[in-house]
Formats: sequence, structure tokens, C-alpha cells
Amino acid sequence: MTSAPADPVDLPFLARLLEADDDTHPRALLRKARAVSTALPQLLLSAARRDGLALGTGAADELRRAGERADTYREVFAAVCADVSSATVRQVKGASLAAHYPEGLRRPVGDLDLVVDGDEEDLWRVVAAVTAYADLTDVDLALLHDGSRTHLVLSLSWPSPDALLDRDLRVEVSTLAFPGRHPDVPPRARLPEEPFVADLLSLAEEAFQRPFHARDVVDVLFLFGAPPEDSGRPDPSAVAAAAGTLRLAPELLHLLTYSRDRVPPGVLGRLTAARLDAVTAALRGPVATERARRAAVVSDRPADCLGIDDRLASGLPVHGMPLRHRPFDAGLSPSRRHDFADGSLLRTPVADFLLVTGPLVAPEQYHSALRELDRIDPPAPGEPGSS
Repeated sequence: MTSAPADPVDLPFLARLLEADDDTHPRALLRKARAVSTALPQLLLSAARRDGLALGTGAADELRRAGERADTYREVFAAVCADVSSATVRQVKGASLAAHYPEGLRRPVGDLDLVVDGDEEDLWRVVAAVTAYADLTDVDLALLHDGSRTHLVLSLSWPSPDALLDRDLRVEVSTLAFPGRHPDVPPRARLPEEPFVADLLSLAEEAFQRPFHARDVVDVLFLFGAPPEDSGRPDPSAVAAAAGTLRLAPELLHLLTYSRDRVPPGVLGRLTAARLDAVTAALRGPVATERARRAAVVSDRPADCLGIDDRLASGLPVHGMPLRHRPFDAGLSPSRRHDFADGSLLRTPVADFLLVTGPLVAPEQYHSALRELDRIDPPAPGEPGSS
């Protein structure tokens, strides 16, 4: 693992990130951490152990389970790379960022995020490897169009070993790197080639989903605090240019200033501070350009008035309601859309879906979709009906 020259992440530091006093009891810090993110306590517990605090059976077991979760994702990714070139599928955020953390400090990993730099056939080869590793219990699907092609975004889930305490294991697989935010930030397909930039901009994209919090600050600290001999970091102008091209300059500026403001100067270190300041300065032009571009964006119609094709053309997601799951069937790759009187089905190697444009589906449409699915693909004799 790559360690920063100085490693300031201890309990008092994390207490400041959580807006608590330095002498706040670790138990109270854990309560605050759980309120921010279900995975954040793993970071606090590992810091406590590094600081010499004795962990009881419950705390030690929580860290053990977190380690096993990370190990599972490493095994899944290895299984995927055995069937699909590592140049075609890349992991971002979680495990990639964890590689920058020093020994003994655990970066919380909730999901395994995989981006497929290829076509739909490549995506289904990745999914096939995941289904061979685990018995999936849930498959969620969304479609997004980036102006040139329609992308699939899949969430593959199965129960954790301790399902009463830990959320399901989940692998996110997509041919789309950045979903964006309607209407002013469209979907963008490609990850930057440099892992540092890919991880940094994937973190910045999180601003469209949730507020930044303590884990993001620690991620930035270790990304920018790598040793001087680490050659994997492009110069500040290249980072800013990539943020501008991918329309994430304002979000990256927010991430860096948020992190900079929450780390005391004496803790940050001169090298890390200089790197952060250099990228922040280089972002001024791209930020101004992107803000002006967004200000000129006008949404023609309310999103709830759009049908499936219009939503996709506008950069909005179309979600799939699962109707029937199946063992992986390579014969249904690539996926097939089937339009019928009351809507559209999407048939894929792992499940059949009703494509929907909103959070609510009329019971009549749902049952009509089931009947249509049974009509075009009747269940085999002895198999349960599509329900």
C-alpha cells in the first residue's frame, strides 16, 4: 500500500472532521459517524485500533466483517478480470482509493463500482463473471443515453454473510462512467486514462448524489499526499483540463475547498497543501466556463411529461422494474427491447424488466407486462409463472 509522508488520521483528527471536540469519547464519535454513513465507522474503528485502543468483541467483529467485505470485492474483481481484459473493465472509488491508504487504516468500502470501457457484450461478460461468483437476489437496471449510445447501469446484489447487521453486497456495473445531473450536466461515458484523475473526478461526481463528508476529506488527503516519487499524478493543468472536459470543474473545486478547509494547516503538510492549491488555482478558468454553460441550459419540458425515448434523448434515466429473474442466459446478450400496447419490456441475460418513467407504476400496466412476457416467452412446463 502507498503511505503518505505524514499520516495525520487519528481519532482527534476524525473528531474534527465530524465537528466534535478532540476529547469526544470514541463511542460518541461512532454514533456521529453512523449518522453520516453506514460504512464510516470502519474508518474510525481502524484508527482507534492504530491509536492503541483495545477493541471489544463487537468492534473487532465489525472490522473483521469490513475486511471480509473488501476481500470479497477483490475476489469478484479478480474473477471478472479472468474473463474480461483489465483494460476493458476498471474499478473506481472504493478499492482503487483504498490502495492509497496506509497500512492499518481501513477505507470504508460499501460497493464495488466497475466501469466497462466497451460495448454491451463486454458488460454482459462482466455480469456473467459476477453471477458465476455469487447467487444474485436483486438486479436493478437503468438506461442512460450520452448523445451517441444508450448505456446500461446495473446493480447486482446478494446478501452479506451477516445479513442482519450488514447491507447486501453489491456490484455496480456500467458502460457509463459519469451519470451526470439533468438538465445541466449530461451523461459522459469515458473515464480518464490516469487512475488518479479517474478516482478524483469520480469522487467529485458524488456531489450530484449526496453532500461531501469526512470520508471524502480523508480520500483527498491520501490522494494528494502520496510520496513525491509517485509518478501517477498528472500536473495540475491536466487535472483541471480533464475536469473541464468532463464538466465537473465546479464539483471538483467544491471537493478540494471543502477538504482544504477542514484540515488544519499544520496537519495538512506543505507538499499536500501545495498540490491542492495548484489544482484549485488551475480550476478557475474551467469553473467559470462550466458555470456559464450551465446557466444557459434550458429544460424544454418537465421530466414527468416525457416518455421513454424522450427521457433518454434528454439525458434522463429510464429505470427497469424487474418482472422475471433467470440464471445467466448468454443467448439474451445483447439486451432486447420489446414494445407492446401498454409499455416496453427489456429482456436481458439476467432478468426481464418493464421500462418505467417514474416511481409509480399502475397495477394494470404491471399485470399487462407480465401477460405480455408470458405470451412472448411462456414458462416451461413445471416452472412457476412469471410473478
